[in-house]
Amino acid sequence: MLVLSACGGGGGQAKGGAGETITIKLATPTAGSHHWSKNALLPWQKLVEEKTNGRVKVQLYEGGTLGTFNSVLTDLQGGLYDVGMVVPSYFMNSKMYPLSILTLAFAYPDPATGGKIGAEFFQKNADKVKIDGVRNLGVAVSDSYVFFSTKPIKTLTDIKGMKIRAQGAADAEIVKAWGGVPVNVPVQESYEALQKGVVEVSPYSSVGALGLKIHEVAPYLLDTKAWGTVTVPAMSEKFHASLPDDLKKVFDQELGPKLAELMQQSYIKEEDAARQQLPELLKKNGGDWLSVSSADLAQFKAGSQSQWDVWIKDANSKGYDGQGLVRSYLELMSAAGAEPPVKG
Repeated sequence: MLVLSACGGGGGQAKGGAGETITIKLATPTAGSHHWSKNALLPWQKLVEEKTNGRVKVQLYEGGTLGTFNSVLTDLQGGLYDVGMVVPSYFMNSKMYPLSILTLAFAYPDPATGGKIGAEFFQKNADKVKIDGVRNLGVAVSDSYVFFSTKPIKTLTDIKGMKIRAQGAADAEIVKAWGGVPVNVPVQESYEALQKGVVEVSPYSSVGALGLKIHEVAPYLLDTKAWGTVTVPAMSEKFHASLPDDLKKVFDQELGPKLAELMQQSYIKEEDAARQQLPELLKKNGGDWLSVSSADLAQFKAGSQSQWDVWIKDANSKGYDGQGLVRSYLELMSAAGAEPPVKG
């Protein structure tokens, strides 16, 4: 989780007056080898110093030394650190819930289009996803998930009865709709689960899977572009309030949105690279890159209706207009040239 902190520790008073420097603690649970670091965090670190004329400097902490994805909201609210990466899927009972619509099946076809739709949906619903003590800076979506499997699959019929990695109720819902058997396995345990036969299919992003070397134990890839994840860079309101007015303006208008933009561009860039590398790696491990036909893809999409319907019910139970949120999202999809997977 990305973190900004006034000099002297998280939540301290950042004065930023003449001759004083504000030190921003920027931390992430991901390792330094993660694409966020090289494509987003380090460039942002440099940009912050440039745009503030050296008044603000960024200190980077990696590998989860200052916090985890599970604790980021309370960490920000408590002023433990100042900017963190919020993954809405970890906070389904919070006001972040509406943004989880971006993780539903076929909610976007690629990270560039998904980033555009996500940014517009975020702007339209900024008040709905506002959490006390936390200032949301933007959204970034991952590259779209594909299916890594231990044996070739091309059609919906092929997937019936197969054990498929699922995280949470939303994933389990669509796996069951497709006739598969959902197995709750964390991403970090995907390799071992596939190797031992605990699961036979692992939906994951091509970028993330390349890092975990999933292609070694699941050498067949079905290019479904099924779903993805969304991340919200967020700032502690306490830290924001401590900034001088001129620096608040710089972060509000430029640096905050730029962080989300750099993260989004990282997914786009890394997806292109992964798609160039994976076909050869899959073949080296006895597998192949498999394409799904338009007819079969339509069947996969049809199976996603139940997942979207469940999301609407959940949204309603949390006090939102679930149908209205879905209708608004599908309109944004159509405007962006993406085909809505379900009826509004």
